[in-house]
Amino acid sequence: MQYAFEQKLRLKSGNHLIFFGIPGEQCYKEINLTLEDGETYLLQFKPHYHWVRSGTAFELGVRSYSAVLNKI
Repeated sequence: MQYAFEQKLRLKSGNHLIFFGIPGEQCYKEINLTLEDGETYLLQFKPHYHWVRSGTAFELGVRSYSAVLNKI
């Protein structure tokens, strides 16, 4: 199962500090972005879950996030 949160934002070109976190989770991610004028971007935060011997332990919550920024 995969969950997706999607939000379209209009930001001016330049530097931005983005904060992402989920209520109830103790993990969050802050990233600095530099956006160019006239470009469209897709920003994704990918969760990394805790692991146990039997595999991923989703019930233990998110361990960390990675951020990926792509021009589209």
